[in-house]
Amino acid sequence: MTSRHLAITMGDPAGIGPEIIVKAWSQLRTSGPAFVVVGDFQALASASASGRSIVSRVTTPAEGARVFADSLPVIDIPLRSPVIA
Repeated sequence: MTSRHLAITMGDPAGIGPEIIVKAWSQLRTSGPAFVVVGDFQALASASASGRSIVSRVTTPAEGARVFADSLPVIDIPLRSPVIA
């Protein structure tokens, strides 16, 4: 049996997607399902209101599943220009 991994996109970086993802991770980090985010690392790091970095750069969904309980895994695809809301 092959393992399956869940990946979600960040959505509009100027929208509420990053904040919703951070909140979802906070609620699901101990009970799952584990997921990896595909999007801009810095936008997700900025969405954390805790004042500490809760995101980790990963390169594969499997790596993301391994760190999910401790940090929000992000496959970093940097934005080409600054976000203006």
